[in-house]
Amino acid sequence: MAIAAAHSVADFADKKKGVNPDHIMPTMQETEVFAMEAADVAMQAIKDGVARIELSWDEVYETTLADINEARAVIDLLQKNGFIKAPDLRMLAEARDKAVAAVK
Repeated sequence: MAIAAAHSVADFADKKKGVNPDHIMPTMQETEVFAMEAADVAMQAIKDGVARIELSWDEVYETTLADINEARAVIDLLQKNGFIKAPDLRMLAEARDKAVAAVK
């Protein structure tokens, strides 16, 4: 199932923008990648006989995408009403830059 997940993410990246030095992995904003990966892994679990529930690829994709969109809407609402702060973009950029520097 881990291999199915890796192939799913790689296939999504390749189809979406192509794999190149500026685009290796999908971004967090490309929410459909998570739903596609979930559906692909679910299909592998069914194939391997380890799934407790058998759903179609479309059912897993739509359910996962709805869950992600709902969670993001809740976070947006909490931020809008001041219950939680938006992430510090500078801190995120620094963390990204540090991670990139570590693999160069």
